[in-house]
Amino acid sequence: MLGSVEGTMLNVLFKINDKLVPKQHRAGLRDVYDRGDYYWSRLTQRRDIFTQVEIETNTNCNRKCRICPRHKHEREIGFMPDALYSHLLDQLASIGFRGRLSPVFYNEPLMDPRIFRLMKEAKEKLPRTNIVLFTNGSLLTKENIEELVEAGVDTLLVSQYEGNLRADEETYVDAARDVSPRARKTIRYRTLGDEDFLSSSGGLVRVKKPVTKSRCMQASLSCVVDFRGDVVLCCNDYNGNHVFGNVGKEHILDIWNKPEFKKLRKQLRHGDFQLDICKTCAAGGVPA
Repeated sequence: MLGSVEGTMLNVLFKINDKLVPKQHRAGLRDVYDRGDYYWSRLTQRRDIFTQVEIETNTNCNRKCRICPRHKHEREIGFMPDALYSHLLDQLASIGFRGRLSPVFYNEPLMDPRIFRLMKEAKEKLPRTNIVLFTNGSLLTKENIEELVEAGVDTLLVSQYEGNLRADEETYVDAARDVSPRARKTIRYRTLGDEDFLSSSGGLVRVKKPVTKSRCMQASLSCVVDFRGDVVLCCNDYNGNHVFGNVGKEHILDIWNKPEFKKLRKQLRHGDFQLDICKTCAAGGVPA
């Protein structure tokens, strides 16, 4: 799993990828990376363990991009309780987690006023974790960019939908113009649009160029915890229809090692899509 030094190197590689790799080849390249990440983790850790943790600290977002389920499907507004968040970090520390940690799940992290404190706590308890914060950039200022970096954010991934560029791009450009060299190194910027290969988010979004899969590594790499503490199938399980346990009641590693969860992840890695959400996602379709 990645520590902060390796995470910084990976950030540089992703920036090179964004600039040099044609968009039509990025999904395939990411699949190669995901497979390598999984098998390298198995080799070095000698166990089946996630390399990424996505934590939904809040559920709100200030945008409804057409390529995101939020543009049609509402979500309950809520925040992960402080005690539950701290408890989850303690669980991750107890297993020596040092992969990628992100406060993300179809939300805008900067709509959580606690975000600076939460990221600082994560870095203090998990100093070798690579913290990647995804944002649409519309709420960024020079000051909060610097504060996020000071809190321990290693990569600030500004991801803007082309339909919102008029509203968001100028804000981001103004915010990033005069940041310190240290902060500037953490920023990775990308735009997403209808001509990109995109996920259908488990069949909730009709996209022009859907990503299709013969096998899926997503559930094997990333452990997704929603604001209630529920561990859901993967980042495409927008509605949390497939829950395997709650970190407020069970240890995250015990949830990960449940036989039914392990069996499902193995099936997905081998292209055996049993769940309807997986069949639809892998085919890149949207149910009629």
